[in-house]
Order: sequence, then structure tokens, then C-alpha cells
Amino acid sequence: MTGDFEGQASDFWGFATALYARPGVAALCLDLQDRAGHDVNLLLLSLWAGEALGLALDDWDLADLAAAVAPWNLRAVHPLRILRRSLKGEPWADTLRARIGTAELEAERLAQRHLLATLPLRSRGVPSPELGFANLERYAGSAAALSLSALFEAGAAPRPSA
Repeated sequence: MTGDFEGQASDFWGFATALYARPGVAALCLDLQDRAGHDVNLLLLSLWAGEALGLALDDWDLADLAAAVAPWNLRAVHPLRILRRSLKGEPWADTLRARIGTAELEAERLAQRHLLATLPLRSRGVPSPELGFANLERYAGSAAALSLSALFEAGAAPRPSA
């Protein structure tokens, strides 16, 4: 892997964790994951690709990205998430649940690397938040893009630096 890839992986992880930590963003992402079946990392990548890279994602790109990360999600991310969630509310399992949460977070970071390795290499335009939201709308629909946009407009979730 090149230093450029490592830099992008670090930049994307920083963007994703900063955005996810903003008020209301995690709840919205988890709702889109649990109710609509969207991949949170792909939601975040859609935004980052437009905002940081100037990359407009089309339907083919999104299908390729989803297919690239699906095996890893099925083998690692989803089983860890299911196990962690199953232990919620069990005080005797708090330490184990925290360790599983740490492993799940590392699995999510590796999922992001799968996504980055699959990004198209075509020429890119001017990076902008609008392009990020256009990508998000293409992936998750206009309701998701509008919901996230509303969080930013309300000031609850200022944009992380791309």
C-alpha cells in the first residue's frame, strides 16, 4: 500500500469519526442502518468522497463499493455488532462488551480500507459539501440526505473538516 492510500485512510477515518460524534449524526446513521439496511461506512464515504476528493459516485460505483465490503461485513463487522448488542444490559458482561466494541470499531476501520481500495480512479472535480450530499442522496435517498443536511443547518452538527 502506498503512503497516499494510508493518508487517505487516515483522512477518511478522521472525517468519519468526527462527523459520527456530532449530535444527532450517530442516531441518524444507525437508524438508516437498522431500518433501511444502509452501510454506515458507505454513508460516510459518500459524503467524504464528494467533500474531500471531489468524486461524484454513480450507481455502478456504489454497487461496486457495497459488493467490495459485503464479505468483510458479513464475516467480521456484523457478527461483532450482533454479539455486542446481545450483551447490552448485562452488567456482568460490561468489560467483555467493551472489548467487543473495540474489536467492532477496528473491523469498521478495516471495512473503510476495503471501501477506499475500491474507489474509482477516474478524474475528479472540485471537492464540495454539495457533491458529498449528492453522493449521499444517490446512495441512501433524498430523505437521508435531507435529514443529515437538516442537522447541519440547525447547527447541531457542524461539518468536520474534510
